Amino acid sequence: SELLMFFAARSLHTERVIKPALEEGKIVICDRFTDTTRAYQGYGHGFDLSKIEALNDIVLEGFEPDLTFILDIAPKTGLARSERRLAAEVLNIKQKEDRFENLDISFHEKLRQGFLEIAKNNPARCKVIDADQSIDDLVKEILESALERLA
Repeated sequence: SELLMFFAARSLHTERVIKPALEEGKIVICDRFTDTTRAYQGYGHGFDLSKIEALNDIVLEGFEPDLTFILDIAPKTGLARSERRLAAEVLNIKQKEDRFENLDISFHEKLRQGFLEIAKNNPARCKVIDADQSIDDLVKEILESALERLA
């Protein structure tokens, strides 16, 4: 059910927002796309990757990003950052979806390996970036990669 809902939402977002913007010649930046589903539901939760690909083919008909940044960080470090962010949001009384952050560390290890496998299998599209660097260096590397791709 969750997988179907993600693809339904992605289809609507693609058809109503992304494709019209691209047709107008705009650059589109999207936080999370099908690689996230592959990693979370496939690698993380063990859902059959071939079924995810079949659903992706039906729903998106081969549509995918031109460039995907995979921000790589050790799961324990990433979860510690997430906990600090969630604590700050609680203080501001914001509701945040955190059920994935609350999953066992083994899930997050599988998730990381899944993202790295996706990048390995899609080197022309995926750029792995060390997310354990300073925010300024991270932004610089992302910007340089994006500008290089646009050139």
